[in-house]
Amino acid sequence: MGKLCYDSIPDEKNSESFYHCKYCFTEEDGIEIPIVFTGDLISIDIESADGNCFNFNKVYNTVVNKESSRQGNLQNFDTFTFFDDNPIIKTENTIKDIYCRTCLSRLGFEYEEKNNTLYVILKSNIL
Repeated sequence: MGKLCYDSIPDEKNSESFYHCKYCFTEEDGIEIPIVFTGDLISIDIESADGNCFNFNKVYNTVVNKESSRQGNLQNFDTFTFFDDNPIIKTENTIKDIYCRTCLSRLGFEYEEKNNTLYVILKSNIL
């Protein structure tokens, strides 16, 4: 099997701290490969049926399952609750699972909101 190709990281991200997959540590030749950067963090208080999550506007080195997009009332992820200064807002969106590119562990999911793709990563799946 050949080497995996990882996303190239923009230069401005080199000084930011990041999270990587907790299952494989997303390492290549001893170098940690980022999944998400703290600068792309939108919200830290999202709850899904699977647990507490972070919301990011960009992810790296992941694979999206385009075959199983789901919508509406879901078994695993039916609604997401956002906690802000506003009252609780619940939204239902099309969802696609996100996997680590290295070990293919499920990290979270992506969804579209107002023509914007946002990424929800379970806190328990990244370090």
